[in-house]
Amino acid sequence: MAPTDKIDDIEILYGKDLVRFFRELKKNKTVIRMNLLGHKYERLTMVIDVLHKSLPYHFLIDYPKGFKRAVRNVTSWKMRFEFKGKDRLIYRFRTYGGYMSGRDIWVPFPRHIERVQRRRYFRLEAPLGARMVISKYAHKQEFTLLNISEGGALVGSGKGSSRQPIFQKGDFLRHMTLFFQSEGQQFSIPIGKAMVRRLDKDPLTYQYQYALQFMDLGQDERNDLKELIYLFQRDFLKKRQKVEG
Repeated sequence: MAPTDKIDDIEILYGKDLVRFFRELKKNKTVIRMNLLGHKYERLTMVIDVLHKSLPYHFLIDYPKGFKRAVRNVTSWKMRFEFKGKDRLIYRFRTYGGYMSGRDIWVPFPRHIERVQRRRYFRLEAPLGARMVISKYAHKQEFTLLNISEGGALVGSGKGSSRQPIFQKGDFLRHMTLFFQSEGQQFSIPIGKAMVRRLDKDPLTYQYQYALQFMDLGQDERNDLKELIYLFQRDFLKKRQKVEG
C-alpha cells in the first residue's frame, strides 16, 4: 500500500494516568479550549486545581467570562476540551456534569482522554494467527500481530506472559520476523530494526501492547511489507465477499 494522506492515530489515556495528566495541566498552566456542547459558547481556560482524594474526582478550571450566564438554563453540562501538548500532539476529552461554588467551576474527570497523532500510512488489521517474533538478549519472544502498516505494527503479548512490560518506550529492537499464513501457505518477513513508540495495557486482559515504528527499512524489506499488506487486504476482501455472497 502506498503512502496516503495523513490520518488520525488515537491513543486512549484512562485510569491512574488521568490524575497525573491533570496535575501536569495545572503545573504547566496549559491553555485549554473549552466548548459547551449544544450552545454557542467557547472560551479559553486553564486547570487550576485537582481534587482526587475521594471519588468522584474533579478538576477546577479558571472562570471564563460569561460562563455563569451560559449555563443558567443548562441542567447537565456537556463540555468538550481540547489543547496542544508539549509533545505537539492534540489532546481532547469530554465531560458530563459539574457544579459551581461561587466563581469556582468544578468539572468531573472524563472517562478517558484522546491523544491524537497524524500517521502517514493506513493501518490494516492482521489476520488470525499472524505473529511477530522478537529477539532480546539472545531470547526469542513471540507476540500476536494486531495490526500493521508500511510504517510500523501493533503487537500484543499473549496469555500467560509477564504482567510487567517487556519493552519500554524508546527501546530499539532488532532481529524481528513476521509470520503469517495466506491460502494455506506460510510466509515470513524479516524486519531489521524498530523503535517502541508507545506501550498500552489492555483493560480487559491486562497484557501489554507495543506500538512499533519500523526504522531504516531497505528496499527489499519495503517491497516485502507491501506484498504482506496486499495479501492481508486480498484475504480480507475474499472473506467479506463470502459473508456478503
